[in-house]
Amino acid sequence: MKYERRVRWFMVAMFAVTAAVFIGEGAAFKQTHQDYVDTVDQVDRITERIRISRRVYLDLLNAETGQRGFLLTNNPAYLQPFEHGISQLSDDLNAFRQTQPARRAALVAEVEQLSQAKVDELRKTIALLQVEGFSAAQAVVHADEGRIYMEGIRTILESVIIEDEQQRTELNSGMGDSIKSSSLSWRIGSAAVLIALTLGTIGFWRVSARNARLNERLYHESKHDSLTDLPNRSYFRQTLDYMLAVAKRERLRTAVLYLDLDGFKAINDEMGHDKGDVALVEVANTLRELMRESDFVARLGGDEFAILVPTADGDLIPMCQRIQAAIQALTPPALEGRRLGASVGVAMYPQDGDTADRLLEVADQRMFERKRATKAHAQHRGAPVAAHG
Repeated sequence: MKYERRVRWFMVAMFAVTAAVFIGEGAAFKQTHQDYVDTVDQVDRITERIRISRRVYLDLLNAETGQRGFLLTNNPAYLQPFEHGISQLSDDLNAFRQTQPARRAALVAEVEQLSQAKVDELRKTIALLQVEGFSAAQAVVHADEGRIYMEGIRTILESVIIEDEQQRTELNSGMGDSIKSSSLSWRIGSAAVLIALTLGTIGFWRVSARNARLNERLYHESKHDSLTDLPNRSYFRQTLDYMLAVAKRERLRTAVLYLDLDGFKAINDEMGHDKGDVALVEVANTLRELMRESDFVARLGGDEFAILVPTADGDLIPMCQRIQAAIQALTPPALEGRRLGASVGVAMYPQDGDTADRLLEVADQRMFERKRATKAHAQHRGAPVAAHG
């Protein structure tokens, strides 16, 4: 009887310990779960901030593309994407202001000020073209004020995005550490605690795997275009900066090709954005297949692409001709016989510059000169000119 009482009290004690462990771990799990939910919400808010920051810059690029098209062609149709970009910019700047923390108030104000200055510069060139002609508008463009505004906006937005991405990474890492720490205590106790430990471990690994996949996806999305899956403008700039450092150290000739599609605007406007997306994907796939593994192909936005050739030892004219021929040969069924063309501008390191900004600027300028020359040649021969852009 005395032994039975001891066993009974031992079982009661074990039950009490097990219950205490479950109660304690239950409370800890509840708090950990709440912390996890709060952290996920915070990560979602940061992700939304990053998305809005990128949209502000994209809106300005779209407006600038419309302005350039109008300056080059004097075609009022280009004013539609320009006005759409300006309208979208207003909404996105408002969202940018509302989602940024109070400590960034000065940066938000500077972005708004630079954006307004850029919009004023774009409208000024359009008004000058309509009133005084192309030379007056071109003089404002060559004054480089617009580029300075865009560079200032890009610098601020990049710093904001980098800070947000670092914070998001730290939060995701903290989630994994918190879950790992809370799971350690499940390794003690009775059989019930062991079962709870097993379930907790399974849940922990599922969450860790999910976080790993989420981090990988977010990292990929931050560096790639969502439509074509090509590297985006930011990733291209980072890679170009790195390769220029390598080229300087190894004394290599490096080339930047700036490519703009001809005939894309007509497809996008007349057949719809879905068909325009098909055309962009076809062009992206063609460039992937055409270029070497060492070359770096990116979509900068809209119908503009860029190619980084790290070792440009030979003549690049055949390469440009192959690119143009391959794009002209595209006949996807969805485009119903419509054809695309491409204007390509080339800048070389070190002849044309030793910074990413300078090489992109030179390649962009030469691309537009090529586009203008092609259009003038077609008009001289009396051939119909496809809508550029």
